[in-house]
Parts: sequence; structure tokens; C-alpha cells
Amino acid sequence: MVISVVGAKGGIGKTTVAVNLAVLLAKRHGEKVALVELPGQVSDGGMFLDLTTRHGFLSLTEVPAVDADFLARIMSTHESGVHYLGATSDRPAEELSRTSAATVELAGQVLGALKRRFTAVILDCPVALWPLASYMLRRSHTVVAMATLEDMAVLRSALSLRELLGAAGVDSERVVPVVNRAQRSGALGLEDYTRVTSWEKPMVIPEDARSCAAALNEGVPLVLKSPGAPASQAIARLAREVAERARRVTGATVARSHAAG
Repeated sequence: MVISVVGAKGGIGKTTVAVNLAVLLAKRHGEKVALVELPGQVSDGGMFLDLTTRHGFLSLTEVPAVDADFLARIMSTHESGVHYLGATSDRPAEELSRTSAATVELAGQVLGALKRRFTAVILDCPVALWPLASYMLRRSHTVVAMATLEDMAVLRSALSLRELLGAAGVDSERVVPVVNRAQRSGALGLEDYTRVTSWEKPMVIPEDARSCAAALNEGVPLVLKSPGAPASQAIARLAREVAERARRVTGATVARSHAAG
């Protein structure tokens, strides 16, 4: 299964959710999991996992061909079993100049290799490089669409994200809308989110700044450091939902293939 975590605005917790989803799938569901940050961002996932990365996605722009064995050798492995490939290596200044070389063709090679090696692939997917992001989203079985209730600008960016997903050919059955860092006394509520985006009944991750900050500072994923924290429990529910949604979509795809055959 391929699961993308995407948001149209920075600072909404996209990487936090992607990292913790990957860890939960690896620890609780026995999946062989890859976590990949796509170009268009500087790698942050390594901080959440306390991993130093010598190679990143942009390192692959200098490789003649990408295969599953090569990817497995350059990815970093977390104690949870998650295999991690950041967008950049430990030399981001050098690699960001090669961003334009991160083509859809390269993305196709990488995704194909990952699917041959891993049971589940979690993509931390920014929209900055839209041709590449569009391709990866279209190939995803489930898309976690992130937003917050911070202000109206974030909600409008969530509406833009919905339009982008439609343009990429991602049908609503594959989308799981998520409102992150929700507060009971915030100026905006879930009714505002639905009114602006037309996404109904989003999954909600509550504000839990103290637990999240402590986990990040220690380099331990939130769901391992504080599994009983409200945000951890919400992400666990999200993990079950996206895994079930992905399995339904993959099952339907196989059924259509058999029917066509």
C-alpha cells in the first residue's frame, strides 16, 4: 500500500503525522514500512527518528538507475523497523541545487522499487514540485489531507489542496481529511472547516504541544514516547483508518484487473 501525507501549507504537522503513521504500521501491524520525504522540502523526519541521513531522495538524481536493493542499502533504519529516506542528505545546500532533476521518471523508478521491497510506503508529500507530487498522489492508495484550524488562510489552503487532488485524479474514496492540533476553544471550528473545504467528518488530532515537543526534542516518535497521549491515540485511529482504506482500494484495483483480464 502507498499512503501519502500531504498539505498545501507548511507548519501544519504533515511530517509529524507521516513519521508516526509509519512507526505505528511497522510496530502494531507488522508491516515492512518505508518512510520517504519527497523533494520540495528539507528533511525533517530524521530529527523525529533521531537518525542521521547520508543519502536522500535528491542523491538519487546522480544515480544511473534505481533498484530495490540499492534503495535498501542507502536508507536509514529506525529501531521500530521503519526504513527512512529523507528528501535531502546531510548536505542539503549541495543537493537543493539539483531539485529540478527530481523528475517524474525518477519518481516512478523510486516508487516501483519501494513497492517491490516494502509492504507499506508512506510518502511525506509537499506540493511545491507539483508534477512530481501529482504523479505520486495519483499512484497512492490513500491520501491523508492535512489542515489545521489556525486561521482562515489555512482553511483556504485546504480548499486549494482539495482542488489539487481533484486535478491529480485522486478520487474522494482515497482521501482521508485530517484536522490537526484542534483546540476546543479555538476561533474556528470543524463547521468552518467543512463550510470552506466541503470535506465532511474529518479525523481530528487534538492539540498536544507538550507531548509533541518532548518527543521531538528527544528524537523519539510521539506514539512510542507517549502512547497514551491524546494526539498519539488519535494518530493510532488514523493509522487504522488509512490502512483499512488502502486495503479496500488495493482490493478493488486487483478485482478490476482480474475482471479486465
